[in-house]
Amino acid sequence: MTAFYRWAVSHLRVPQIPALGFTGKVGDIWWVFILMALCAYAGLPEAHAAPKEHVHVLPIMLLPIQAILSWLALRWIIENITSAGQPLALHFNGSVLGYIGWTLLLYISFVTIIGWAWVTTAMMRWIAGNIDGTPGPVVFNASGWQVLWRTFALSLGCIFIIPIPWLLHWYARWYVSQFAIGPRAA
Repeated sequence: MTAFYRWAVSHLRVPQIPALGFTGKVGDIWWVFILMALCAYAGLPEAHAAPKEHVHVLPIMLLPIQAILSWLALRWIIENITSAGQPLALHFNGSVLGYIGWTLLLYISFVTIIGWAWVTTAMMRWIAGNIDGTPGPVVFNASGWQVLWRTFALSLGCIFIIPIPWLLHWYARWYVSQFAIGPRAA
């Protein structure tokens, strides 16, 4: 994951902050990544279980724990962003309860088939709005429609297998490019 974070942060283009980088190391919060993997593994159905025997309650029960772990990872990522090799002193001030709430709302929104795209957009705006230490407010510019059609195109393109790496690059690059620093309020 640290390699992905290095790549994603280095591809952010912010006119006010040159040469963004990421200095985090897996050893910093390795236990968070291990617990995230264990939570994901614990939610998988048993291979030998009959379809009616396995009730998918455990993944639902683990959602708050996964949200807390994701919140810890997000704070770590933001705090390890640098400019020209110098720490930026960025901080994520969003509450853990707020993050759990957004995560639960995101999971519930999948019932609506397409509503998750707008919840994702609103959640990204909440995350961006809770980042402090920048010359102006961090904003997320994508709309729900943009997230929806790009995710649909990504899913459809992955059917063909060969373009998967290109599609993932295209999607990740677009997603990262939607974060920007807005003008400081007067």
